[in-house]
Amino acid sequence: MASSEQVVDGQATFVMEHFRVAAPGRLELEGRWDGVHGVDLDKPSLVLHLEDRIDQVDAETVRRTARSWHAVFLWDGDPALIRESVLNVGGRLVVELGTQPSARRRLGRATRPAVLLAPQPPAAAPDLDGDIVAVHVALVAAQDQLAEAKDEAAVARDEARRAQEDVERERARRQQEGVRLHEALDKLKRVADEALRVERERLQGRSAEIERLEHVLTGTQAESESIRNELAAVQAEVGNLGTRNAELGVLLSDARNDTDRLAQAEADREGLRAALTEAERAAEVSRQQGDAARARVQELEQFLAEAQEQADRLQAELAERRQTAQRTARELERVAQAAREAQGLRETAAGLERELTEARQAAAGEAGETARLREGMAAIRKVLADGV
Repeated sequence: MASSEQVVDGQATFVMEHFRVAAPGRLELEGRWDGVHGVDLDKPSLVLHLEDRIDQVDAETVRRTARSWHAVFLWDGDPALIRESVLNVGGRLVVELGTQPSARRRLGRATRPAVLLAPQPPAAAPDLDGDIVAVHVALVAAQDQLAEAKDEAAVARDEARRAQEDVERERARRQQEGVRLHEALDKLKRVADEALRVERERLQGRSAEIERLEHVLTGTQAESESIRNELAAVQAEVGNLGTRNAELGVLLSDARNDTDRLAQAEADREGLRAALTEAERAAEVSRQQGDAARARVQELEQFLAEAQEQADRLQAELAERRQTAQRTARELERVAQAAREAQGLRETAAGLERELTEARQAAAGEAGETARLREGMAAIRKVLADGV
């Protein structure tokens, strides 16, 4: 048995959680020991001071861990008769618990000092039976501690095994995640490469298309210059016709009141402006309409030739009218109509000249000017067709 200096460190205490009546005939004591070493805490007993007697009750069961201590005592007495309660542990420590146990758990802790009992003087002769019992008790306690240590070691091994399994599962999961990530990156790289290839091909196609459109626009610009020259010639011829028709001013005075035709010409010009605006929005289809523009230019040249022939015929008719004064009123009306058509042609040609000048200035920057030229040529053809 250890000496008194080894069983306590400074102020040994018992921090009592509760001392209560758990059930009829059953007392529970729970708490924590501080500063106590070398004392067998598995052999406690309660000393209950009643009015007419003192009962000593040994513990039925004791459970303890590194942080708590719990003991159960079987006693059939009346707890209301208890005047004082004392805990005796292994015959070495005494803790005064108070008067009597409570009927329910305490809320809070109560710290009680653990008093070390003075050691008993040794007997004259050794008590072999007592030593054997003490050794047996120590052996049982050691076996219990060994069993607890084995249980704790088994629990630790199980926890270590589970931790190792968790680590292996986590490692496998990370490997699978890495494989999936690598596959996803490869797939993303392939998709990006394919997208870059498609975009590169599209840009190359656009570049070739732009070059082709530049060639088309260059040719169109040259054709526009030629048409402008031809229209200038037509305008000069129309001026000559106006000079020739000055002699018929008296006969054509009634034509000035023909506002309906002028209003129609204004509407045609507004329609031409709207068509030009629509042509600007249709710039993206200029590539498909380039050939059609060339065909329309050819048609315009043909119509211009027809207009020249018509002008020649008109000049011949005017000469014929000067030579003969006996033309009928119907012929005079025809001449007046021809003069009005010539005036409208001159005004239309002047507006078209302005439009063509603007088209020539914008042809270098916009592919849609080809469509505008086509619409202008169509308007001229319509006017010439009306004149015919």
